[in-house]
Amino acid sequence: CSSDLIMLIITIIPIISLINTETKIRMERLELTNTLHDALQPYLWMEQPIPQTYQKKIDLKSVTFSFVREGNMIKGCVEWNNVKQTEERVCLYGIPEK
Repeated sequence: CSSDLIMLIITIIPIISLINTETKIRMERLELTNTLHDALQPYLWMEQPIPQTYQKKIDLKSVTFSFVREGNMIKGCVEWNNVKQTEERVCLYGIPEK
């Protein structure tokens, strides 16, 4: 009975840890995608110089935003290292008002 409990603990703890890590990654990705969406808006609605790249600290994490024109669209990307220290990149596209 004691060995069954130990096996259960040995199995459950890594699973819970993995779920927590993946949840953090997904929440971070969602937050940074929303931030990118907000940062893209001035490039779509107002005349902003393009291309442009800048860094920003978000939740003590260094994040790089970049905006370029691709044809008749503006491409905005955000890059960062997630909690696993793996580089992530999300890009959104928009059609400028003018």
